[in-house]
Amino acid sequence: VRWFGIPADRISVTPLGVHPRWFQDVSPQEKARVRARYDLPARFILFIGTLQPRKNIGRLIEAHRLLPPSSRRETPLVVAGRAGWLCDNEVAQLKAGDGGCLRYLEHVPEEDLQPLFHQAKVFAFPSLHEG
Repeated sequence: VRWFGIPADRISVTPLGVHPRWFQDVSPQEKARVRARYDLPARFILFIGTLQPRKNIGRLIEAHRLLPPSSRRETPLVVAGRAGWLCDNEVAQLKAGDGGCLRYLEHVPEEDLQPLFHQAKVFAFPSLHEG
């Protein structure tokens, strides 16, 4: 209201945009189950979301390719999410795998997301904008 001069009755506040469950610990058994299910290494960079231009997946793949080869092998980029629109090139790159440096898990069921997220060394979310 103060900075943009918008009437208070036109503003809705959404507190706690992230559900508290994402901050709860995950059991070692659940982590091991998910790691085995997707054959994940000990270290990986993770992106979760639908693949579409505004998610900037192409740039994330490019950035990962700029890492030294040994770093890319030791810490692959793991992408979880359905293919959306205008992402054929990115999907092709992910499916090709870049010698094991890129992993495309496609859709991951809800029960696997939290253990997957908790094991990532880095969560990358290079989105250009969100709805």
